[in-house]
Amino acid sequence: MAKLVFYGRFADFMGRERSITIDGEKRLDAVIEELALANGAFADAVKARAVKFAINDEMAPNAAIVADSDEIAVLPPFSGG
Repeated sequence: MAKLVFYGRFADFMGRERSITIDGEKRLDAVIEELALANGAFADAVKARAVKFAINDEMAPNAAIVADSDEIAVLPPFSGG
């Protein structure tokens, strides 16, 4: 099962972690779309441009391919200095 980890405000309405089954391989944006369809608050929040995603601790574009053994992190907008 793929592990989803949510940070910041995403953890508030999605919980800190959840698992999903990914049959074969799937694009990251398709996984995010499925989550958005199931949770309206997530759908609204994930539209922000600054939301980032990581697969197995590496930043990933929306078109990245994920597999059932991957860890997917949803990262809220953040700044550094």
